[in-house]
Amino acid sequence: MHQIGFAEHFGFVSVDYDHWYERRQAMSVTDWSQLTLARIDGEPAGVLIGSNQFVPDEDCGYVATLAVHPRFRGRGLGRFLLRHAFAADGARGRKGTILHVDSNNTTPALGLYESAGMRRVLAIDVWRRRL
Repeated sequence: MHQIGFAEHFGFVSVDYDHWYERRQAMSVTDWSQLTLARIDGEPAGVLIGSNQFVPDEDCGYVATLAVHPRFRGRGLGRFLLRHAFAADGARGRKGTILHVDSNNTTPALGLYESAGMRRVLAIDVWRRRL
């Protein structure tokens, strides 16, 4: 689901499942109970992967990945997954939920996050010169 949801995103590099899983498993903040797979008519349609990355510093949950299959975009699935994460973070006693986003994303992600009640708290410009 992650691979399909991000395939058109700038800089995306596809990796096979085993490599992806090994990377996630190696992260100390990985908590597989925070993975939510949404299905529509039995077909995988979206995924949200949360983590504990910001619990020690901010007492907040973290949306590490939010991806919706292109065929299922525009139906409110991303908002549903976000609200599910907010509720889960609240049930864990966390003060909020954080995520990072590329503001030049190929999807209308910023509008989704704002419509779900999230607000920008930090913007970072990344520059690079190829040698």
